[in-house]
Amino acid sequence: MAPLALFGPPAPFVPESPARSLPFYYYADVALDHSWLRGCTGFDAIQQSTRNERMAEVPLSDLLRVHPQRTTDPSRARLFFVPVWEFSSLVLGECNGTSHSTRMQRAAEALSRSEHYVRSGGRDHIWATSFSQMGAQEADVYTQLHGPFNYSAGLAVRTLPLSRLLGAAVVGRYKRRLRKANRVSRCVVEVPYRSHIAAIAAASTRGVDTVRRHLLHFAGTLDVNGVGTAVRCSMAKLFSLPQVELGLVLRLTVREAGGGMCNALATQIARTNNVSIGSRKVATNARPNNRAVAASMGREMASSVFCLIPAGDTCEASRIYTAVAAGCIPVVLCDTMRGAFPRQARWETFWIKPSTAAFMKDPAALVHALRAMPADEIRLRQAQLQRARQDVVYDLPNSRAGTNFLIGASECVSRR
Repeated sequence: MAPLALFGPPAPFVPESPARSLPFYYYADVALDHSWLRGCTGFDAIQQSTRNERMAEVPLSDLLRVHPQRTTDPSRARLFFVPVWEFSSLVLGECNGTSHSTRMQRAAEALSRSEHYVRSGGRDHIWATSFSQMGAQEADVYTQLHGPFNYSAGLAVRTLPLSRLLGAAVVGRYKRRLRKANRVSRCVVEVPYRSHIAAIAAASTRGVDTVRRHLLHFAGTLDVNGVGTAVRCSMAKLFSLPQVELGLVLRLTVREAGGGMCNALATQIARTNNVSIGSRKVATNARPNNRAVAASMGREMASSVFCLIPAGDTCEASRIYTAVAAGCIPVVLCDTMRGAFPRQARWETFWIKPSTAAFMKDPAALVHALRAMPADEIRLRQAQLQRARQDVVYDLPNSRAGTNFLIGASECVSRR
């Protein structure tokens, strides 16, 4: 199949107009500024693990703390940033004589006393969290705090009583559409997941070039519940292709117990194609061996020209931001994905987004189309990706992610 039957050429880049002045106030009260959590036991382990993706609250706060438009004069501020780290706080638990519950309580008390909050009712206040659903370890912490865990207990409950004060605020989240239990603030600005630092480090020595060891990378499970169920099942056919000959790096994670039809299919693939079966928990939780998993994935992405980004439970996927950090061109399998900060990042200038229906009919055709892509087109897409890294990767020098969040938040406030 010819390449253009699956996807077209990259869109031309049209630069965004320069951002207008957006002076904002950064709450530095220790009850509202959770940067001190860095000193808590376990913080570094989370950052080194794959759960690092849920820590966007940390580097976003770092960027805004030193942002040139930060003002110490509240009368000049158009926005007021509340740097609470709800995910880090929840997972870390006890630290310096405080618990997650007491930290949320103290933050609520401090915010309720703020004359800036009282004046506006929080309508010009902004905050961020890139955490949505809880994994097994977060559920254990939640159970200790609130009793038996269930998935209906989302962000609103986790952040009580602070969440009661943030109803009118603007929040940065990695998912625009959230179930009711995970909604707190009225307006949501889609922000990137945090890219893994291993991918950033692995890509730091590479320029914009096509000389990469692998053609296509994917590491993950075929078994999801949501919009990506069908496309993940269809990916099974990729594992029957000659991996080394075609330059494919496909790492399959299989549930050791349970799972749906796709998990049974993945188990069969693993046995037939000599793919190792690993626990899903090993791939998602912050345990000692998880550092190696995260580092290996980052290095492999940085050694691949293309990274496969299929939909999971939703279209939003953390792996796309780690792929960009690694300089790996995203191949997106979700028709409605738009990506964070779309006006600034201009995803359409570098990502590849074939029709999921076309992919499911013939997954191998995508691999052949990628192999047939001209070197000049690959270099063009890589150059545009290199530009966009500053817009969506927090942990890069001169990152524009903080500015992009302020722009989105300001637009939320002005629409009211």
